Amino acid sequence: MCHAYCATANVFRTQKIYCKDCYSYYHLYVKSERIFSTEYLYGIARLLVLFMLILGGIYGVYEIDNLLKRQFLRD
Repeated sequence: MCHAYCATANVFRTQKIYCKDCYSYYHLYVKSERIFSTEYLYGIARLLVLFMLILGGIYGVYEIDNLLKRQFLRD
């Protein structure tokens, strides 16, 4: 019998949960993640680049449309 905090710390340190009946352990995979992991930041950067490309395409179509309208009005 031990404190819950001590048991939790032991589980995280050893990454094993011991059975009280047979004294064997279960394998436990503990994945620690940071708030801003590199995968998360790459995802945000990829979305930002995609957003900028879409805005650039919209602006390009807008400029082509204005150019064609000006040429049509001149003729």
